Amino acid sequence: MRCDYLMASDALAKCAKSYEVIRTPDAQIASDHYPLVATFQVPS
Repeated sequence: MRCDYLMASDALAKCAKSYEVIRTPDAQIASDHYPLVATFQVPS
């Protein structure tokens, strides 16, 4: 299994707070890549 890439502009990348690789049995069956979830804190 491979992880997908998460692409962001320089400005958005600076707002990145966390990420998580989803490694569940369902994720393993659904694709040959593990999905990613990222959290950003973007100024309002």
